[in-house]
Amino acid sequence: MRQVVLLLMLSAYLVTGIVPVGLPTAPAHAIENPGKELDGVGVKAELGTALPKGLSFTDSEGKGVSLDTILSRGKPVILTPVYYHCDHICGVLLDSVVRILNSVSLELGHEYEIFTVSFDSAETPSAAAEKARHYRSLHKNREEAARSWSFAVGDESNVARLMESLGFKYKRDGSEFAHSPVFMILTPGGEISQYFTDINVSPWDVKLALVEASQGLIGSAIDHFLLYCFRFDPLKGRYSWAALNALRVGTVGSVLVIAAVVFVYIRKRQVL
Repeated sequence: MRQVVLLLMLSAYLVTGIVPVGLPTAPAHAIENPGKELDGVGVKAELGTALPKGLSFTDSEGKGVSLDTILSRGKPVILTPVYYHCDHICGVLLDSVVRILNSVSLELGHEYEIFTVSFDSAETPSAAAEKARHYRSLHKNREEAARSWSFAVGDESNVARLMESLGFKYKRDGSEFAHSPVFMILTPGGEISQYFTDINVSPWDVKLALVEASQGLIGSAIDHFLLYCFRFDPLKGRYSWAALNALRVGTVGSVLVIAAVVFVYIRKRQVL
């Protein structure tokens, strides 16, 4: 039976182009016809999409938090759509995000921020607070995580507008949701710069995505040089060598080496 379900999910993916997701394991809430019902579940990546203005949420302390305010600080933002009572992939996703951030050399709060938001509009700030305490405590800089990693909930209108603009599709399945594990990188201007749909993403790829999303505001000269030589490959889900740009760099390097050799040769001739 499991093989049949996986085959149906793969068929839905090939037809729709939507990232397939794992089904909830609780038999009482299993989707009866996954091949059909999961057609609208996954991520439709639309890079460059500008998020709508005026989206407001409530943070883990019960205070209002605006996505516009977070973006106005001029840093790229990692956005993670989850729901806090998820017993499956959401925890795995957030565990992966913590692992990545603890390995990235960029500094949370100084060079980027994180916004975790529930797509279940029925969830409360207390549910967000529970997750906030847990995952902030796992970050290498707990104090900065408390300031720069927001956990939020929202009403149906704001949640629906945000998820639609992200291309994030999900369906209720009893008391749970069928959805994909994904996190997005936003530019300081609120545009979608990159999607990651793999929970085993390399920290190096996330760092390059943040540097690229910052539009030159963060990262070292070496980071920006690497962006010239590497391009994100959506099929592989990581940054890969850009052959043409690498060839240009190699050509310039060769010319400089030859020029240096000629210069040294001429100087020696002049001395003689």
